[in-house]
Amino acid sequence: MQVASRGCVDVVRALVTMRPIRDPETGELRDSLSRDWTAYLDELNVTPVLVANGLDDPSARLSAVSPDILLLTNGEDVGAHPPRDRTGRGLVEAAIGADVPILGVCRGHQFLNQYYGGNVVELASELSTDHSHDGTPHGVNILEGPLSAVLPNYMAVNSYHDDGVMTDHVAPPLKPFAISDDGVVEGLYHPEQPVISIQWHPERPLEERSPTDRLVSHWLKESINA
Repeated sequence: MQVASRGCVDVVRALVTMRPIRDPETGELRDSLSRDWTAYLDELNVTPVLVANGLDDPSARLSAVSPDILLLTNGEDVGAHPPRDRTGRGLVEAAIGADVPILGVCRGHQFLNQYYGGNVVELASELSTDHSHDGTPHGVNILEGPLSAVLPNYMAVNSYHDDGVMTDHVAPPLKPFAISDDGVVEGLYHPEQPVISIQWHPERPLEERSPTDRLVSHWLKESINA
């Protein structure tokens, strides 16, 4: 993987959430982060500090680590694993209170929309087309706004989700900046807080990598230098 933004900022420490998985042989429930993420973060000069699910006080972990950013990663559907949902809410609340920038990816994108008061829906019940967002790359339209200066009007993204955020389910304080041709909101930002989210995966292969790299690099620079 070649990320155009390597060295764009000094080394950044990120508090990073993990997905729960159950080992098929032992039955153990484990928290995990894919190596795609560790490789991508290394390219960005970001050092991950992993957060286990089910902590009694996730906010205490954020206070102890004092991260530069909070990264809400991908995984199971929002609501499928209550300990992760509770961990996420505690971390987001603490990050907002400490003015720590937040980036949500895939599940993290949906989680942030729900956290701020929006809804996440099953796309099969909302879309009138047969196009699937689960494993099918597609394009997104970039809306005019603070992020349009670093992105093209239209860009290709990967896609690994069957739930999503529709335009009429966006949380009131959040603003869309990327929408697919079939009306799925693929990018959100908060106009008054250092919070953005994307439905696609920057850590996985992309047909067009440079626009996503510019977006993440821009957000990192703006967040760290704010």
